[in-house]
Amino acid sequence: MNFEMVKEVSILIGVVGTITTLIIGLVKFRLYSKQKHFERFQELRRKLTENEKLRQICDYLDFKDPKIETVDYKDKYDFIGIFEDIAIMMNSGLIKKEIPQPYTEMEAPAGIIESSQNN
Repeated sequence: MNFEMVKEVSILIGVVGTITTLIIGLVKFRLYSKQKHFERFQELRRKLTENEKLRQICDYLDFKDPKIETVDYKDKYDFIGIFEDIAIMMNSGLIKKEIPQPYTEMEAPAGIIESSQNN
């Protein structure tokens, strides 16, 4: 075995190792990215379900309750802020436009189905 052959084998092993590391890194990055998106989704969902005032706004919208007019301005602002977060994520490409629309007619707040059908 001469020096030239050892050099070629060493280069080959280095290239294979580099390509393997690159592939493993890309796979881990995709998994991490999916995990972060899911965590962000859970955070937004938790805001809507754990905050009593925001959940009450959802109920008012679901049942077209006129009490929605009595909701404090700050609570309405916080509620709209959640949907602004979703819009920012959609416009920046973090989530696809198809993702935030999983509602059936039974689950969607009043007006969402009608407005999405008009588009």
